[in-house]
Amino acid sequence: MQTISLTDGQEERAREIYHRIQDGGITHPTDIVEWQEPTKSINYQEKESTLPRYEGFIDPADIKGAIGSTDRLERNRLSAALVRLIQGDFEVKNSYPPVLRKLGDNYYVTTDGRHRCIAAKAVALEEFYVEYEEVPDRLLVDSESD
Repeated sequence: MQTISLTDGQEERAREIYHRIQDGGITHPTDIVEWQEPTKSINYQEKESTLPRYEGFIDPADIKGAIGSTDRLERNRLSAALVRLIQGDFEVKNSYPPVLRKLGDNYYVTTDGRHRCIAAKAVALEEFYVEYEEVPDRLLVDSESD
């Protein structure tokens, strides 16, 4: 099992975030990263079949947030991801990678991996292994606002 090695700066950032979580200073993903719901959604009336799925490495900076519940943050899960990064136990190619949806040039977490994505983005990993479905541009429409 190959694991991710952090630079000194990334490790320092991971430790700083970990301590802020323990001190109660982080209660929302936006306390440490840009995190939002997508501005585009799928036009299901035009969608005929399943979307293409891929696995591979992406730049975590391209993960913009999550689909639904962008406020959700489980501090213990984020702490666990940070500890695995700091201790060198965070797998490069996890057998259960985060599940994302690619809308245009941006990725959004769908069903699994929110806290791993936040950790990867927060410490500025250069690449991150994920599974994602890609929505063709022809199916993208502006999301409805409340």
